[in-house]
Amino acid sequence: MEVCSKEEGFVGSYFEATIVSCLFNGQYLVCYKNLLQDDKFGLLLETVYPYEIRPLPPRVRSPHEFQLNQKVDAFDNDGWYKS
Repeated sequence: MEVCSKEEGFVGSYFEATIVSCLFNGQYLVCYKNLLQDDKFGLLLETVYPYEIRPLPPRVRSPHEFQLNQKVDAFDNDGWYKS
């Protein structure tokens, strides 16, 4: 699944994460796949609301299925971006 960022400069970007646990207050503890803690040791853990979570986009079998000017989500080293 992916989590929507709330950080300044990254608002609206989604990052892949795994749900670690469901908390008593309805929030989730998630562990990001590619984001590190501030000290750069270990993956970032964060508490998020359910509305900040979405499923991973479907895997595309072939890039030849895209049409000219089609809007897509794309991944680069910094995360997911919508065009």
